Amino acid sequence: MSGGIQDVRAEDITAINTESAVRIKTAVGRGAYVRGSGQSMYLAPACRAHTASVADFGGVGDGTTSNTAAFRSAVDHLSQYSGEGGGGGMLYVPAGKWLTGPFNLTSHFTLYLHQDAVILGSQDVGEWPIVDPLPSYGRGRDKVGGRFASLIGGSNLTDVVITGSNGTIDGQGAMWWSKFHKNQLKYTRGYLIELMHSDTIYISNLTLLNSPAWNIHPVYSSNIVVQGITILAPTNSPNTDGINPDSCSHVRIEDCYIVSGDDCVAIKSGWDEYGISYGMPSQHIVIRRLTCVSPTSAVIALGSEMSGGGVRAAPDDAHHHEAGVLDDGRLQVPPGRQVRPQRRPRCRQHQLPGRGGHGGLQGGGAPPGHPGRTVPGHLRRQRHRRPVQVQEVPMELRRHRGSVGQRQPRAVRPATGRARRRMPVPDRHAAHRPGHSAAVRIRHPGHQLAAQSRSVFGCGSAA
Repeated sequence: MSGGIQDVRAEDITAINTESAVRIKTAVGRGAYVRGSGQSMYLAPACRAHTASVADFGGVGDGTTSNTAAFRSAVDHLSQYSGEGGGGGMLYVPAGKWLTGPFNLTSHFTLYLHQDAVILGSQDVGEWPIVDPLPSYGRGRDKVGGRFASLIGGSNLTDVVITGSNGTIDGQGAMWWSKFHKNQLKYTRGYLIELMHSDTIYISNLTLLNSPAWNIHPVYSSNIVVQGITILAPTNSPNTDGINPDSCSHVRIEDCYIVSGDDCVAIKSGWDEYGISYGMPSQHIVIRRLTCVSPTSAVIALGSEMSGGGVRAAPDDAHHHEAGVLDDGRLQVPPGRQVRPQRRPRCRQHQLPGRGGHGGLQGGGAPPGHPGRTVPGHLRRQRHRRPVQVQEVPMELRRHRGSVGQRQPRAVRPATGRARRRMPVPDRHAAHRPGHSAAVRIRHPGHQLAAQSRSVFGCGSAA
């Protein structure tokens, strides 16, 4: 993570099925007429004046017919309303199974899925265009060079909504995972949703299944809300991260349920010298009411794809269940920080900052301007994996809960941070042992972040 992370706030993180009341400012906007849908509502920064169905452009929801051309034509048609005064457009996906390759969205646009609509990612690799690597990465994550386009994408957009009445986007990733494991892909796998260089993004009330790799990847973007999303992938699927804000600012992630083969939420800002050169941090991020199941990875990873930079984080009211531990690999530590091992059996609540896999500089050494940053050798590669704690990082954990196994004793050593309302209760004797502390204060941003109070309006639609 080369550009750094600032002002990250997480609240109520759990793996227990938790029902939370969501209070959202609503207003009566211009109604979007959705044929055959009955009375419905969708949430958006703004409502749309024009609506079209993918079926109007030759789409066939039989699960076998390719609808790539239909989706692209529909978006192109609605783009005429994306300019100032155009009123914006909504593409309605009715009930059915809509097989498609990648397509891009446009500005002042809503993609709305009926509750029985399923967008299926094409199994024909030839339908997935090859695009350039991200400038802050310099290469694909799987392979040197380009990467497959994401299933739903867009660049340089304003006011984009992807929502529905709990419709489904299924990447059908099993084919991609198999090819990845067999080293049969020439390029890096695409993501399910990737929006670049965009402002005002709202993704809500959907189920995302079996992404080829990452699920939701906003990058170089700002003013982002991800709310009410269910993400499901096998816990052994490769790199199926849930939500990865990357060089983004003013982000709110809330009321999401994620089962993943990788980190549930990973906050990123580039990789190696490319990320350092690009220099765009992730900052002002709020995470609330997140349910996470990821036996091998993190609930929230701060520092995956990290080459340098600092962290400002304040996770609040955090819960976890069957979260993984630190992956083997190189770690990167911000200047002036120390890393100590910390025993928390079978779970790593937060990974600070730096991780295995693609974390840190792949070529070795520290990034420019950060000389002398080292990590104890036993943390770089260890048989019994452990989480790490970076001291003096401005972070506070509040009401952090989880379910852990009994393979190792319940101990937090050394205890770092102010421990309040913890479940399970840590070792009561740890604070009385030499060299252990039970209440080391960790500072965190006390001000209100803009992402916490961003307004979203309820847009009415009626048949």
